[in-house]
Amino acid sequence: MRWTRGGRYLLACYDDGSIRLWNTYSGTVEKTRWPRRAGAVPEEVEGALLAHPTSVRGVAFNATKSLAITYGAGTLVEGKPEPEEAEVLLWNIQPDPTRVGPIAEDAEDPDLAESMAHIDAPPALSLIKSFRTGAPFIRGADFVPNSTLFVCAGGRDSKMQSQLGGDPKNEIRVYDIVSGKEVAKVGRNPKAHFSPINCLIMHPDGRRMYSAAEDGYIKVHDLPERWFELCSHWDLDAPGVTAATKAAQRAVETIRARAIELEEGKAEDGSGPGEEAMQQAREELGISEMEEAEKAYDEVVQGQVTGALALKAAASMAAAGSGENPAEEEEEAED
Repeated sequence: MRWTRGGRYLLACYDDGSIRLWNTYSGTVEKTRWPRRAGAVPEEVEGALLAHPTSVRGVAFNATKSLAITYGAGTLVEGKPEPEEAEVLLWNIQPDPTRVGPIAEDAEDPDLAESMAHIDAPPALSLIKSFRTGAPFIRGADFVPNSTLFVCAGGRDSKMQSQLGGDPKNEIRVYDIVSGKEVAKVGRNPKAHFSPINCLIMHPDGRRMYSAAEDGYIKVHDLPERWFELCSHWDLDAPGVTAATKAAQRAVETIRARAIELEEGKAEDGSGPGEEAMQQAREELGISEMEEAEKAYDEVVQGQVTGALALKAAASMAAAGSGENPAEEEEEAED
C-alpha cells in the first residue's frame, strides 16, 4: 500500500490481482482495477479496467507521485510448473481531470471552485504501459530518481528452483519507460545474489541500489553511468513523458522518410535506411528525435508550473479575503 499525493487516497494491491484506490476520509473505494483473467470481473461491471492476472506483490511511486508501478506474479497456466513471465504495470496517478475534488465541492466562491476543481481529485489510475520481465515472479521494484528508468527483480522461489533447476531468473532488470525497452540487466556474476530477490529499493541520490534476497545478503549496487546515457534525464511526469514520446516518434518518421529519399529507394528491401542517411536527413531537416522530445516535454511541464502558480495565487487571494494569513499558517505548521 502507498499514500498518494496529499494523503487522502490510499492505493492498495491484492492477492487476487486487483488494485483499489481507497478514500480514507470516507472509507469507500473510489476506483478498482480488476484481475486480468476470465470470470474475475462481476457481470454487472461495465467497461472494467484490468490490472494483474494473479497476486500483486507491491507498488512504488516516483518522486512526484505522478506515476506508479505495480508488480507481482505471472499468469498461472494449467500443466506448467511455473507461472508465465510476470509484468510490471505503469500507471498514471495524477488527479483525474474528469473528477471534481472535495476542496472545490466545499468552496463557496465559484471562481475559486473552478480554479481548484481537480487539485485533490482522485488519481486517474489509468494504465500507461506494461513491461514483460522474463521472470515468473517480481518481488521488488522502484523508480530511479531523476531519470526515466525503473528497476525490478524477483525470480523463482527456493522450492521451485530446487525442483526445476537451471536459470533462477533472479536478475535485476532496468527499463526505460519512454522507449519501453530493457536497457540493462544485473546478474549471473560473482557479486550477484544466488537466490530469489525479495526487496529492491533505490537510494534518493539515484546512483545506488539496494537489494535483499533469500540468501541472507543485502547488496549495494553502484549504478554505472552508461545506464543514464541510455535514457532521458527528465523528472518523471506522465503527461510530459507521453508528449515527449509522441514527439520523438513523429520526428523519427519524418527523418526516416527523408533518409529513404536520400538513398533513392534503397530501403525497399525492408532493411530501412542506413545511419549515414538518417544523420544526413537530420542535418538537412534541422531536427533530431531528442530535441523534439525535450521541446514537447518542456512545454507540458511549463504549462503545469504556470497552472500550479495560478492555483496558489487564487488560494492566497481567498485566504486574504477571509482575513487569514497563509504565511503565518505555514510558519505555524513548520513549528
